[in-house]
Amino acid sequence: MLVDERWTVADTMQQLADKHHITLCEDHCIVEEFPDLYIRRIYEDHENLVENIQLWVQDSPNKLYFIRRPDKYPFIDRPELYLVTEKTADLEVPPGDNWTREVKTQFVQDFFTRETVSPPELEGFLYLKSDGRKSWKKHYFVLRPSGLYYAPKGKKSSKDLQCLMNLHSNQVYTGVNWVKKYKSPTEWCIAIKLTALQMKRSQYIKYICADDEASFRRWLVGLRIAKCFVKT
Repeated sequence: MLVDERWTVADTMQQLADKHHITLCEDHCIVEEFPDLYIRRIYEDHENLVENIQLWVQDSPNKLYFIRRPDKYPFIDRPELYLVTEKTADLEVPPGDNWTREVKTQFVQDFFTRETVSPPELEGFLYLKSDGRKSWKKHYFVLRPSGLYYAPKGKKSSKDLQCLMNLHSNQVYTGVNWVKKYKSPTEWCIAIKLTALQMKRSQYIKYICADDEASFRRWLVGLRIAKCFVKT
């Protein structure tokens, strides 16, 4: 299918759905995979598809998939797990986590229509891969609107935090088969890569690993929101 250079990802998915006579669902998405870098990501609906593809190197093995992914918008299905922080105290929500669909929908709408949208407040320990080596060390991380910060000495402290990667010129990916490739402690891995870079250079790609799936998904949601609403 020929893709118009003006189309967003959402436009492209609608064209694909029409072409193949399928009903487009909320969890339909386009996934970009970099086999050489062992990473992939779900394109956000507002992105320009052609602009992303134009960043690929010539004869690239990169792939695009049009598929359904239930993890596309987990914060819409369970905002009480992903979006509620001290900064959302002004938004009315019921106690506990047994929210009705109407309450969830209203909370998500209120969260993303505030004057300033900030990513969920996240902090905690994650593994960071050492540059150029297959060794991993736990560090204390903090997510801020400007980027991902960590304590190089590994101690739980907000003092002397350094910016690991900003989110203005970098993109967020998930790891593929890192346990085998990079000896990661778990399979729940995230990469932050310079958007324009299409080859492996450790100074432009940071490899992070979470202890478990729940932690991984919280950090991934937070990073995606931070990336989408990064201040230019």
